[in-house]
Amino acid sequence: MKPATINFVIFQLGWFACVLGGDLVALLCVLAALAIHHRYVLSTPFEYLSIVLISAAGIAWDSLLVAANILVFPQSTATGLPLWLILLWLLFATTFHHCFAWMQKYLLPSALAGAVFGPLSYLAGSRLGEAEIAEPVMQSLLIMALGWAVIFPAGLILAQKAGQKGLA
Repeated sequence: MKPATINFVIFQLGWFACVLGGDLVALLCVLAALAIHHRYVLSTPFEYLSIVLISAAGIAWDSLLVAANILVFPQSTATGLPLWLILLWLLFATTFHHCFAWMQKYLLPSALAGAVFGPLSYLAGSRLGEAEIAEPVMQSLLIMALGWAVIFPAGLILAQKAGQKGLA
């Protein structure tokens, strides 16, 4: 199996484990996923730095959404986010190097993809009962879309730089 395919499957399984399984399941699954990633998918050691930076940006964005009462979680940590969502960001950050690497050349379409699919992920999570999106929902989703239109292509650029030059 190709590394990008492994990465995609791990992320999809991990998303459901994090959203549906709670903190402990998320922790165990993300640790297992990162171990598999390290063994079968990792392309450069500099990838770890970009994973941390992309995760930090995503966690900061989600924390801002929580602080603005756009997203509400029943259980949260000091960042205002539940542990499973913080772990999900680590897992998601691995996709910028592999299953989404092909989008690194298409930044405008990637911004559009982020604007559409980022908020849809939150909407799916809210439908599963793990988060609440503030009313009016369409306004909240639009705000999320604006953030994702920046975060997704920025993460792709960072991953590309890490893969090419070690973040130089």
